[in-house]
Amino acid sequence: MARHTQIVEVLYEDAARFMGERMQGTETAVDRLRAYMDANLEYLRNRPRQVAALTEIGPHLPTRSGQAPTSLREQEPVLDALTSILREGQESGELEEFDAETVAIMIRASIERATQWLHADPPLDFETYRRGLLRAFLLTVTTPRHSGNSS
Repeated sequence: MARHTQIVEVLYEDAARFMGERMQGTETAVDRLRAYMDANLEYLRNRPRQVAALTEIGPHLPTRSGQAPTSLREQEPVLDALTSILREGQESGELEEFDAETVAIMIRASIERATQWLHADPPLDFETYRRGLLRAFLLTVTTPRHSGNSS
């Protein structure tokens, strides 16, 4: 069990590093949101073995809290980080008023669900999905003056 826990920890560290590199240098909440969504989808596409390992191992490993690392309770920091980006955008006037946590859950669900489809037979067209997802959420949440290019 300890070896499996280490595998999950390494996978989370790898994902965090990957995300951090792609979000580095973003200046606005809209840019951070776009980078966040892009990086998540790119990670899923480019690291299928890591994602498969996390999907297979994660639900069966209890953490200190007794929850699996992939459980909703353990994933709260990921959701909180996304919610913070959305709230920051609302405070700066880049994003419309909406319930940030609800939209964060919808974005996370759209990203996580893509995992199955990216490696299905036939596979999901990654670029089409990425552009569509970005466009759908950015058109929904951004104020007209901040919508910019959504692809």
